[in-house]
Amino acid sequence: MKAIVSDLKPEVTFQTRDEYALAASEIFELLNHYVARHDGAKGGANLKLGPTLLGPTGRVPGFVDPITTDWNQFQRTVSDVESYLEKHKRIPSAVWLGSAAVSPEAYLNTLAAVAKDLIDGKLPPAKIKVKPAKLAASRHVSEDGDHLWGWVIFPKGFRAPAMMDLSKRQAWTLKPALIDRASE
Repeated sequence: MKAIVSDLKPEVTFQTRDEYALAASEIFELLNHYVARHDGAKGGANLKLGPTLLGPTGRVPGFVDPITTDWNQFQRTVSDVESYLEKHKRIPSAVWLGSAAVSPEAYLNTLAAVAKDLIDGKLPPAKIKVKPAKLAASRHVSEDGDHLWGWVIFPKGFRAPAMMDLSKRQAWTLKPALIDRASE
């Protein structure tokens, strides 16, 4: 868990290890579960990863200035997100810290910082700063353009910006396939 937290950057994307890869949505789920179930004991909760969560389906809120919250509010948000993940099986489009909406990317980076402190045996921080972040994995999805729609069923000049925007949000699920060297 510590390696996963340490490798998380402000530009959220998948992670690869020697024997496995994690999609950003899987990292999100693991860290949220960890913080939600953390009981103060070194090592925390026993975690099990379920099927890969889907990405957000709605517009993701943008914000420029960092938002500060307290530990009490952050714990309530973690609990709300935990319920959301269980019910919807996807990353929320917005994560609410009281009345302030932040992007799931910003929440994930903040979650990682909190999880790192908890893993290191520190007390939860009294104040928590949520900074803007981006989903770097979305770079693997093409921008909408005529070059995508050259198939005969599409009329000349066809465009689908909303579909490509949704595809970029679904980049939360991207991760590389790893070669199984044991079977060689």
